[in-house]
Amino acid sequence: MRYTIDGPDMALEAFVVGDGYEQSPIATLVHLPDASAKTAAMFGRHTAETWDKQPKYAAFRAEPGSSVIRWSGKTINIDSPEDLAKVFVGRLRQTHIPGEFGSYGKTWVVDTNAKVYDG
Repeated sequence: MRYTIDGPDMALEAFVVGDGYEQSPIATLVHLPDASAKTAAMFGRHTAETWDKQPKYAAFRAEPGSSVIRWSGKTINIDSPEDLAKVFVGRLRQTHIPGEFGSYGKTWVVDTNAKVYDG
């Protein structure tokens, strides 16, 4: 299955847990069902023009538990669990930002310690 990313207006900001915390935009993946390589490339070029700087990461959904993948700036094919494992970075989760007397609100975090499959 071919995927590209949606525009920056559909992205979310998340902290990527790794060597410290890196705040980064997470693009939303768009499934291109039955798209030919030529059609997928056309969508990819259009999307690339909407971003000032291509994001490093993309997620399937803006929901907790969604897989986050490494984004290369080109349309991607994910046809098998092995394909997903090659580009898998982690899973989205929400957490609270603690304050002195409570919390300031929720923020997105990419949990890089998560496994590709929980089974």
